Amino acid sequence: MKKRMIELIKADKSTDNYTGAVFDEFGLSVDKHYDVLVVAPGWTPAKIMNDYDVEITCTAEHSYISGYEVVGDDYLLGWIQISSGASSLIDTVSLCAVLDFDKMVFWGGWRFSAGDTVRIFMYTIMVYFR
Repeated sequence: MKKRMIELIKADKSTDNYTGAVFDEFGLSVDKHYDVLVVAPGWTPAKIMNDYDVEITCTAEHSYISGYEVVGDDYLLGWIQISSGASSLIDTVSLCAVLDFDKMVFWGGWRFSAGDTVRIFMYTIMVYFR
């Protein structure tokens, strides 16, 4: 999946500063390793993970886009809250290819508990990059 994201970035000629763009948009650092990058249209980590012992820091906040870092006992999540829609999702996620993360999780279903996000890593967006 990440290989395909990087291919999309290389094909994009609108900018060559993805590191700066991902920091400006989400406040997430390319110098940090995120265990999971959570993509959550409309969902903040405070809303989803309010029953967990985590530290949530808002790293950037805009009208339709926000970034967060969620620190647990043994993990660091990068969390991007975006507007809904496939075009927004693909554009935003492609931008995040410069980040260092192990897994990417799409949070879009209300039937899953927050534990599913951290432990099972369901609902990846791999289908968008086939």
